[in-house]
Amino acid sequence: ADYPLSGTMNSVSGIEWMEEYLKAFLIEEEFLLNFPQEQIEGILSGAYEDSENACVNIFDLVVTNLLGRLLLGLDCQDLNLDLRQMEKIHNVIQPYGLLELQERCNCLISQYRASKASVSNDEEKYIKNAVNKLVARMMRNAKNGTINRFFVTSRKKIGANIKVELKNSLSKSELEQLISELSTCSNLQDKLARIRSQVTNMEDLKSILNESIYGEEAREVFMTLTDYNLGRLLRQVMEEKEHEDHVAEDTGIGWQLELLFYIKELEPERQLRINKVAQDSND
Repeated sequence: ADYPLSGTMNSVSGIEWMEEYLKAFLIEEEFLLNFPQEQIEGILSGAYEDSENACVNIFDLVVTNLLGRLLLGLDCQDLNLDLRQMEKIHNVIQPYGLLELQERCNCLISQYRASKASVSNDEEKYIKNAVNKLVARMMRNAKNGTINRFFVTSRKKIGANIKVELKNSLSKSELEQLISELSTCSNLQDKLARIRSQVTNMEDLKSILNESIYGEEAREVFMTLTDYNLGRLLRQVMEEKEHEDHVAEDTGIGWQLELLFYIKELEPERQLRINKVAQDSND
């Protein structure tokens, strides 16, 4: 029983402990079934760089962002929260005391659960304890001005990360053909799959961003990059900025500014890693 649970079972041991562990595990698993798998994976990837090997309680992560979205009256099939939404949550909870906010959040969870399967007394008690614990953490973070460290900004995981390494670039004809095919492709996941399978060079990636990726699609590409490669890409934007008056294109804000906005919305720890790579990179 290495997987950490939200609840604690300090009052039991032996066979009773195992029985309680399994009961709690099933409660958490049943709760998580209410959400699309890709949303859960996005939250886990947003919280931890090495999400596949992270030994953390997924239930707490999901309930945390669920509470945030419920407080804002947002659709709860999408679990993501960006920095602007986190700031709004901070404002929403300001008038509440701890007990009042716990009561409010438990009420919201009960209303949300009412539209799902029926809940047993054990489930209701377990979820209520989890909510009370998480609301207390929320209040502490709000008081310390670190609400953005409590909630998680989802990081979409569409297949494997795009691996941009120090490899030879595509030939001119290969790159032109790929850009042409991507430009006419209307399915974003297909675009990302092609980039992931064929692009291993930073200059090639920049060309594709310039020619074949439009608007919000750039953000989706950034979500599949590691922090190291985001840092390398940021470094190149910084170098271009030194020689140009602006980074935005005439047709829009450009992927360069989208990159700056995207990094600004990440957790402080990830921003530090990315900026360090950008400052140290000699690629």
